[in-house]
Amino acid sequence: MATQLDNRVQTVASELGLTIDELMQRGLHCLVAEELRAINAEMLEIRGRYGDADAEEIETQIREGSLDEEAGTWLDCQRLDHLQDRHHRLQALLRSL
Repeated sequence: MATQLDNRVQTVASELGLTIDELMQRGLHCLVAEELRAINAEMLEIRGRYGDADAEEIETQIREGSLDEEAGTWLDCQRLDHLQDRHHRLQALLRSL
């Protein structure tokens, strides 16, 4: 199995005129960047529902009573918090590649 994968990687690298290391580097960069784009899109969708607020601002609004916590707001807040954390970690990872 590894031999098949090795052959495919070598074929793609050769076709693109890259070394295997360059191919792997670019592939990893593209994969992380693609994940960041998906996270950004989901974060924008959630933030759009709350006037571009981040998770901390949404939580504050819930606690102050200006947002209804029964309308799925807590779930959105938790999801946005998770996405923001993942976004920061992937940005750091992308910078390290």
